[in-house]
Amino acid sequence: SCLRVTSPGVQLWTHYDINDNVLIGMRGRKRILMWHPEEIRHLYPQGTASSVLDVEDVKGQNGKEFPKFAKAIAWEGYLEEGDV
Repeated sequence: SCLRVTSPGVQLWTHYDINDNVLIGMRGRKRILMWHPEEIRHLYPQGTASSVLDVEDVKGQNGKEFPKFAKAIAWEGYLEEGDV
């Protein structure tokens, strides 16, 4: 089991969870980006992580280094305090 507790401004790496997970908003607000498993073809996987580290930089260095990433359709949401 893994327990991650983060502070404001922490960004997790783009990764693929192979186990069941629960994400809980204990305090504050957290932006979440998730991709459908079919989008893996655009995410440059390496093991359980993606080579794309900065998901905001689609037109900059990522656009040059990872051109397929711009085609990946992400679901964006926010985890609020008390959300599970």
